Amino acid sequence: MNVEQLILLIVRTVVEELGRQGLLHSETPSSTGPPLATSASSATAPLSASLTVERRVVSAQTVLDAVRAGYSRIDVPPRAIVTPLAADLAKEKGMVIRRITER
Repeated sequence: MNVEQLILLIVRTVVEELGRQGLLHSETPSSTGPPLATSASSATAPLSASLTVERRVVSAQTVLDAVRAGYSRIDVPPRAIVTPLAADLAKEKGMVIRRITER
């Protein structure tokens, strides 16, 4: 396992744990199973995958983590604050930050 694969595995593990704690969850349109793989064999999420973040503040680190995990979109609550750096970084990386309606 090279360093890049190890980093991806660590990011996935952290994201899964945050999901289990109810702090965030992800959705992949083509999948009905668990949103994040636990094996090292799947290096990134599908390009169409979105990461749903329940936080009030979306930082550049949130964008970087999502990019590294292979997400192409971050869904955020309607009243979330997206930092200017996060918005710029998302645009630079070709990522979409979308506000979702309350459930």
